[in-house]
Amino acid sequence: MNQDVQSLIYLLSCAVNDITPNSVKLLNMNLEGVYKIAEKHMVSAAVAVSLERAGVFSPKFVKKLARAERKAIIYENEASQVISSLEKHCIWYMPLKGIILKDLYPKIGMREMADVDILVDKDKGESIKRIMLDLGFSVKSYGINNVDSYTKPPLSNIEIHKSLFGFQHDRKLYDYFSDIKTRLVKDENNRYGYHFNSNDFYLFMIAHEYKHYINGGTGLRSLLDTYIYINKNKLDDEYIKQETEKLGISEFEEINRKTALDLFRGAGVCDSELLDYIINSGTFGNVENLVQNNINKKGGKISYLFRRLFGYTNGNYWDYLKQRHPVFYKYKILLPLLPFYRVIYGIRKYPKRIKKELKALFSK
Repeated sequence: MNQDVQSLIYLLSCAVNDITPNSVKLLNMNLEGVYKIAEKHMVSAAVAVSLERAGVFSPKFVKKLARAERKAIIYENEASQVISSLEKHCIWYMPLKGIILKDLYPKIGMREMADVDILVDKDKGESIKRIMLDLGFSVKSYGINNVDSYTKPPLSNIEIHKSLFGFQHDRKLYDYFSDIKTRLVKDENNRYGYHFNSNDFYLFMIAHEYKHYINGGTGLRSLLDTYIYINKNKLDDEYIKQETEKLGISEFEEINRKTALDLFRGAGVCDSELLDYIINSGTFGNVENLVQNNINKKGGKISYLFRRLFGYTNGNYWDYLKQRHPVFYKYKILLPLLPFYRVIYGIRKYPKRIKKELKALFSK
C-alpha cells in the first residue's frame, strides 16, 4: 500500500469517527496524490470533512464537498417528488442504497452518490415512465434490463429497479432476491412505502457489492458503507451467516467486514488481498477486472468472446434476448446477424470501453 493510499485511509477513518487529523501527519501528506485516489473511489467529500476539521482548506476538496452537499439536497428533493407521485398513483416502492446510507454519515454530503435507486412494482413500468416524464426527467434507458434510468439537468440521475438483481447477474443472487416484497417491512408514515429490516438491508448491500466485486470490482466507498452500517446497526450475526451461505457469499462477507473494520476503526492497518483488489478497482470497477473475472468464470477467452458477441446471461437466454434485443427475439432467423449488430453498436456507442476490453482480452 503506497503512502497516498495510507493517507487517504487515515483521513477517511478520521472523517467517519469524528476525529481531528493529526497536524504532523497532515504536513507529510501529498494532498494532490490523495485527491486523485479519493476521486477514483468517490470519497473526496469525506476527506474534505477531515481536512476542514484540522483547519486545512484545500480548494479541490472544498469544491468537491460543496458539490456533494448540493447534490445530496437536490437528490433528496427529487426522490421526495418521485415518491410523492408513486404514492399518488398507488404504486409500492422502496428507496435503496445511497439515499438511505447517506443519512448514516456524520455530515451531509459525506457519502457521495452517483444516482438515486428506488425499487418499485415491476408491473408498473409504463406508469412510472409517464410519472418520470411528467416530473421533467428524460429517459436514459428503459426496458433493457431490471433497471430503468432517468436523468434531469443539472445533476439528477434516478434508477428505477423492477427487481434487485437481473437475469445478467449471479443466479443465486437473482433467485434469492426475486420475490423480495414478501420480506419487506411496511413504512408507518405512508401508504405504499416499504423498507428492509436492518439485517436484510445489510444482506442486500453486501450482495450488491459482491455483484460488483466478481465483475469489474468495487471501491473504498463500499468498505466505508460497510463500516458505517455495522457501527450504526445491531446485526444478527447468526442470521447473516445463514443467509450469506444461501447466497454463496459467506466468505466474501466475512473478509469484507473484517477489512472494513480493520481499516476504519482507527488503526488503518489491514492485510487483505481484497483491499489490494479494491484499491485498484475504483468505485465502479474497471474493464480490466471485468474481462479477467469473466474469462476465469466462463472457461477461457474463446468462451468469453463468444458470450460477448451473442450476448450473455446467467439466466434464460431467451429472456435475455426478449429484453435486450427484442427484434432478434421476435425474428430468430436473424440471430446469426446478432454478433455484427452488437459489435457495430458497441463501437459506435462505447468506443473507449470496447478498446479497453479488446486490449484486456488480448494482453495476455
